[in-house]
Amino acid sequence: MLATQLPPKLVSVFCKHECRWMRLTIRTVPPLKSPKTNGLVNADGSSRIHKVTTMTVATGRSLNYGRIVKNRCKQAGLDLPALSPRKWGQRVPGTPFVYYKDKVYIEVLVHQHSETVYYLDGEQVDKSVVQPYLRLRNDSSSHGLPLKRKVVWRTISVDNIIAVKSGKLQYTAT
Repeated sequence: MLATQLPPKLVSVFCKHECRWMRLTIRTVPPLKSPKTNGLVNADGSSRIHKVTTMTVATGRSLNYGRIVKNRCKQAGLDLPALSPRKWGQRVPGTPFVYYKDKVYIEVLVHQHSETVYYLDGEQVDKSVVQPYLRLRNDSSSHGLPLKRKVVWRTISVDNIIAVKSGKLQYTAT
């Protein structure tokens, strides 16, 4: 299933180890306020605003959100929270991949956002240029953890991945 839908090199970068730190670069459309009425949609329906984010993440076949939250809460002396099961998609056993509606996603634990660059009509712009059009993002629950220990978990479409670097393993989308 994975072998037929994803480039083998990408699968090997994400599945080679139980858990691995890596630099991940993705291209996404940020949440926008009224994109159609603000003229932020091209004639073909694509967004005029994109962002490219580089971050340090951990991922792997053994990474488990619930275990990480419980360990961090225990270390901080907090009550263990009740965690809900995944609300969408199905995790592929033995991998960090999730399938949902014919798309493949990767689950990652975000350690640090290094850089976010915004683009308007393909040209790099300062965030202040697109800021009036960006929708504020609701922060997910921190489970009472201090900001420094908060578990930032993301499920990212593999279609959005531009590049991955982990040690000597590298992948660049073509």
